[in-house]
Amino acid sequence: MKKITRYFVVLACAAALNIFLAPVARVAAQGSNILATINFDPKVDGYGFENYTNKERSFQNDLTADDMIRLFGSKAVCITGKTAEDCVLKAAASLWLEKQLTGMNGGHCEGMAATILRLKYGKPFKNRDGTVPSFQPLAMKAFDLKLDEVLGNYIAYYFNPSCQL
Repeated sequence: MKKITRYFVVLACAAALNIFLAPVARVAAQGSNILATINFDPKVDGYGFENYTNKERSFQNDLTADDMIRLFGSKAVCITGKTAEDCVLKAAASLWLEKQLTGMNGGHCEGMAATILRLKYGKPFKNRDGTVPSFQPLAMKAFDLKLDEVLGNYIAYYFNPSCQL
């Protein structure tokens, strides 16, 4: 009985692979190595500034109590208060926040990669609709954005993979 079950499992897996890999095989047979693309042009869709460390700018406000409340809820992070204005962070929340901020000492590449794709696909953030001008009205493409406090918060928020939900 186990041999028959194993045979059907192998057969089902082979059939599934054939269904999913057949289009890939056709592309490869046509001489292309490209399996997928998102049509990303760094001079349009990428940031016009390089990856940066905490030494290049003030970073202490890149993540705030508001971000902590958005991520975990006020009960989890505040001793007292429920909003960013009146929240007194718990010790564990303060330690987590500090760890995230110091974790960006070597650069913000993870947050930059996540946010540039979010901008490309118009994903909202806080009170911004996800378009480039909602971050900086004079910027028409991501490449035009200048690193400021709002963009620094956006990049820092998505630096940590747990924030990328």
